[in-house]
Amino acid sequence: MKIGKNKILALSLALLITLPMAAMSLPKVNADDSELNVEVGPVEPVKEGLWYKFETPLITLIFPAMGTKPMFLWWYTNDNTTIYVVKFKGVIEYLILDKLYYRKRFHADNETINSILWSNYIEPKLRFRYGYGNWRYNWAVNQFLGLLLGLHRAFLPFSACNWTLTPPEPVVDSESSYWSFSFTLTKVYGHPGLEFAENNIEIRCRFYNTTTTEVPDEDNPDYNYTVAAGQLKFDFVVHKWEWNIDKINRFLSDNGIEIPVNRTGLALWVNMASIKIENLTCAQNEVQYEAQHRVEAEEIERNSEMQNAMIGGEYYAVNQNETSQDEKPVQATLQLTERFRERIRAYFACGVGNIPV
Repeated sequence: MKIGKNKILALSLALLITLPMAAMSLPKVNADDSELNVEVGPVEPVKEGLWYKFETPLITLIFPAMGTKPMFLWWYTNDNTTIYVVKFKGVIEYLILDKLYYRKRFHADNETINSILWSNYIEPKLRFRYGYGNWRYNWAVNQFLGLLLGLHRAFLPFSACNWTLTPPEPVVDSESSYWSFSFTLTKVYGHPGLEFAENNIEIRCRFYNTTTTEVPDEDNPDYNYTVAAGQLKFDFVVHKWEWNIDKINRFLSDNGIEIPVNRTGLALWVNMASIKIENLTCAQNEVQYEAQHRVEAEEIERNSEMQNAMIGGEYYAVNQNETSQDEKPVQATLQLTERFRERIRAYFACGVGNIPV
């Protein structure tokens, strides 16, 4: 999912699931369906070793209780044979060129900026403006090379960070009842130049006891959505991101240069997986390993049995690792408005039914 530069960097999505009343039939479910307008009753979170745990008659949800990257695992309380997983992997700053969506080959790092922006746009204009070999040209070249060395990496992996969990607290008002908790990125390890992200990235979570209608923007009450009892909603919030492209644009301005490529975006990387209950230990191992070493572990992905996802009403095969290839954009993501007024529903495609995220 994409976050545009100079926009409010907050994104709200219904993340987890609400079971239908006849849970074993596993039909497609929707937070807006009338049969889901039920209460799950008061739910007390329990801390069990590595995890916090919510258990309702419908679903059981666990998430790490220590300072590792956020992930969420849940299953049907009356059928725990399959565990569904959502993991937050990191954020990626990327250049917006001929396409509005994220593409791996356009990461906004020094290598990409040098090979694309410098070679195709900036250097030819400097040569035209100052003349090749002129002292002013040489000075600008050296200034740009020094600028490249000061750019931060495009990818900030959340496994390389310490996350502080604000434990669940109950919130009850006349309209809703839910548990509120949050993950805050408080320390970045081994990624110089990205320390500005410390205390500026949050994942705010609500686990609902009652079906609730959310109105994100009070000035636009017609835009609202329903989160059912037993669902988890999260807000992904970024403050004060320091964009590499801003440093490039200052250089261009100082040298009186305009180029058509001066936009950037921030992509949030989220993984979905499904594992068998007997492989739950792989999630425990992953949490412990990342807490100790601050590097990515993918035991869950290696054990995942997920084959398909349904996003925006269309099926997508996810049984092969294609992250090294150029991205195939999900059509639903191309229809998002700049203010995120469109919502995308993503489901684990399970054949007889689809499990929503």
